[in-house]
Amino acid sequence: MTGLDAAQWGLLGSAVAEALNLSASMRPASDTGRWRRPWRNTTERGLVIFAVLLRLFVGCGLAAPMGASGQLPTPFAAFLAGLAAPLIIARLFQSIPLDPAPPPPQPPSLTVTDPPTVLPAVLPAQVEPATVEARSDATT
Repeated sequence: MTGLDAAQWGLLGSAVAEALNLSASMRPASDTGRWRRPWRNTTERGLVIFAVLLRLFVGCGLAAPMGASGQLPTPFAAFLAGLAAPLIIARLFQSIPLDPAPPPPQPPSLTVTDPPTVLPAVLPAQVEPATVEARSDATT
């Protein structure tokens, strides 16, 4: 199957998915039998149409390289790739981390909650010379 054939079948599959999505978003507006459109006002209409066209392009754009590389051997496989294209792309983007590398660990906080325990320190200058001599005699 060529890439163009797969793209056409993928476009048909994504069109079916979008038709089902749009029909599910349309609800009866009242008892008069009229249906509510998927948008609330005219500015949302353009955004909804753009989103539908973008998802159609994704279905076509995913099936084309898969068909050209030989991963889609039949038209039905290309149709299913177009049908599932938004889900496949969403899963791919979920597996890619969007945050940069985690920041390096911060040094511990210098705030003290308990008062420090002060231990008496013995410095060599405070030791009496007799004690030092006694040690030197004991080691020799």
